Amino acid sequence: MGREVMAAIDITKGRPWGGKIERDSDGNSQEPWILGYKDEDKPFFQWAVIKIVGHDVPLILDAVPVKRGRKRADIVDDLLDGATNIVPNIDLVMMDREFANDGVKEACEDHGVAYLNPVIVRSSSEYERHIARLANSEKDFDVVAQQRLDDGPTRKAIYLPKREWERKDQNDDGTDVTVRQELLDEFSEVVDATPLSEDRDGDSPLNDLLGDVHDKEVIDEPERAEAPVVPFETNYELVDVDPATETEMKHQIGRMMAKYRRRWGIENGFKKLKTFLAETKSKDHRYRYFNFAFACVLYNCWRLVDILVQLDLDGEVGHEPSVSANSFLTLAKKSYGLDPPD
Repeated sequence: MGREVMAAIDITKGRPWGGKIERDSDGNSQEPWILGYKDEDKPFFQWAVIKIVGHDVPLILDAVPVKRGRKRADIVDDLLDGATNIVPNIDLVMMDREFANDGVKEACEDHGVAYLNPVIVRSSSEYERHIARLANSEKDFDVVAQQRLDDGPTRKAIYLPKREWERKDQNDDGTDVTVRQELLDEFSEVVDATPLSEDRDGDSPLNDLLGDVHDKEVIDEPERAEAPVVPFETNYELVDVDPATETEMKHQIGRMMAKYRRRWGIENGFKKLKTFLAETKSKDHRYRYFNFAFACVLYNCWRLVDILVQLDLDGEVGHEPSVSANSFLTLAKKSYGLDPPD
């Protein structure tokens, strides 16, 4: 914890809400804390989380409830405000495409944190035009400085071919993963639940991300482009917009993608976090948030206890936990009692 660490920000959902939804005369949901995507039958309570990822202690630093209509930039600002008070040396925060907007960039820069995220390529956007220029020059790697009106850190667009996403790397749990498959898995929760495969191009969910919207709300969005090159955005100071050679440019892009693959640690954390989440039928968003925050505390305690056990037994910390989450919960219940209050 004394060195620079990487973190990830993402939004997770609780168990589906099966209760009654209050709607207006037009059928729109009037529930500010119970959110759903277009054409989705069961909505959810949702929470945004910032978590340390990579090879460092995988702790959840903060979590906030997500309310309908709240901007992603405000969520990121809130999370970074809490996280940087705990770990002041966050070097890089990684997010998915739903956080790709100027407000999020400004929130990261206000807290002195670099960001890295992919962006959606829309038709007639600067990204699509630059991808066309790359195709005309028979290039598929590039780093371009983005224009900004103030004197803040240089913002850069990183371009790499889709085939680079298909190079295998390993998750924190030792399983193989590709960046492309990560995004396919994420977006499968956001688009229609059609079986996804990496062979689908025409209606790929990589270019069909839907935002957080009202039930039955009609969305008018710019047409998205199916591009052979994938753009990312970053203000990371070690990314050079004018490297000495093309080989060095490819190497630095590769290093950034290796970092981004570590973002998957937050998804693995969400899967384990559900082990600690108490079941409830309550509609009170405050009680729901308390339950989720308490689950985050238990998750952190489990990871810290496991690290102490590994150090005592092996003298080092490996990727796989030595203490299972279920074993930790069983021992905690016996020793301290975790029965909920009346």
